Amino acid sequence: MGTKIVLVDDSLVALEWAREALAPLGFEVVTYNASLGIQAFVRKNQPKLVLLDVNMPALNGDLVCRMLKESPQTKDVLVALYSSMPEDELQQLAAKSGADGYIIKSNDVSLLSEQLDRLLLLRRPGMTTEA
Repeated sequence: MGTKIVLVDDSLVALEWAREALAPLGFEVVTYNASLGIQAFVRKNQPKLVLLDVNMPALNGDLVCRMLKESPQTKDVLVALYSSMPEDELQQLAAKSGADGYIIKSNDVSLLSEQLDRLLLLRRPGMTTEA
């Protein structure tokens, strides 16, 4: 099994695309299509990374990120906001919400894989993100 990622998006098409696109690249993608109940889902699945769609019904991804980062059981899981909003807005929202990063939605599988690898470097032993 590859690196486990939880992808949270209200679009079933986006969830299926990501699972099919990333599995051959060594990622185990577990999907969830709502923002409510995500904390329990993350605790149960114990992923290395949670990708949160920003615009979801009930709770936006930035609020869910804050909740995950404030919970003792999930605060150490990498969380990235995942959206097609303009990059500068997404970057600011990620910083405000306490996210570990952000990824702009794209149909380019190699770009998505590259961005995921860069985020996951934050968790590799002996690696540092400082320049």
